[in-house]
Amino acid sequence: MSVYTQLTDDQFAAFCQSFGVSFARAIPITQGIKNSNWFIQTTDDVDGTYSYVFTLFEERPPADIEKMAVILNQLNGKLPVAAPLAVIESNGSRTDGDDKRYVIHYEDKAITLVPCLAGSHPEQTTQAMCHDIGAALATLHETLQALQPSEQYGVPLYPWSDVRDREMQFMPGDEAKLMSDIWRAYSELPLDTLPKGLCHLDMFADNTLWNLQKARRV
Repeated sequence: MSVYTQLTDDQFAAFCQSFGVSFARAIPITQGIKNSNWFIQTTDDVDGTYSYVFTLFEERPPADIEKMAVILNQLNGKLPVAAPLAVIESNGSRTDGDDKRYVIHYEDKAITLVPCLAGSHPEQTTQAMCHDIGAALATLHETLQALQPSEQYGVPLYPWSDVRDREMQFMPGDEAKLMSDIWRAYSELPLDTLPKGLCHLDMFADNTLWNLQKARRV
């Protein structure tokens, strides 16, 4: 189940129009556990195909989503990311530069519309795939250095020390020791000498899409 907020076709049409997209049909997406997601078929799509993903963020504060939308648009053109579309203003134009808006608010929740990307989640990962994703992360971190001060664009972190303490209670002894060793190693890093800036902290396999038939696969 990944649709928690129900919307009518008239609402979809109005929201999509705000992004300059002509709505034909919304298809619920069954994957995911936190947000409501739909594929959007436009009037230009042939039946059974869709061009966009419509997301209504159920938990994240809209201010966090606005920051992430700016970040994704900063990466657009450097990496194959799904950058949210800009909202069309009442005069029918898209604003330029820092004045662009990428988020619509509905019942204190954020809505974005992003283009569909090709590819699928990997069932198995390889050393070559890890190399590719490492190169992509390097590009991401370098590109995001342009967003300054970085504190204005980051979103709050989980209280990881609380997570550590909670989970270690249920771990086998060897895993708990490994967690403790890793945590100690992190605490001993020379943080003052390391680069600072925005970074990706949610890199799981199912947060990536791969097209293994192309040279640039991720």
